[in-house]
Amino acid sequence: TWEDFDGLNERDYAAAKEQSLTDVRREASESYEAITSTVDAMSDDELAVRPETADGPSWSWIIGANTYRHYKEHHKEMEAWWEEKDA
Repeated sequence: TWEDFDGLNERDYAAAKEQSLTDVRREASESYEAITSTVDAMSDDELAVRPETADGPSWSWIIGANTYRHYKEHHKEMEAWWEEKDA
């Protein structure tokens, strides 16, 4: 659920940790193409819609939380992991 971000991350990590780098890159590329084409096809009004409830976030917030803001949130952790891996 949206309230359990850490649980979602742990589930996704467990599912992907044994994947090859080639597969991870392919899936990332496919995901990028899918989200880009979907967002490009949406109007500003559609992006402002709050899907589930009137109190929930808009599509533009959800998209940002699952793309550029999510990457920014984990950038330092990923950088530290990469440096440790190469040490």
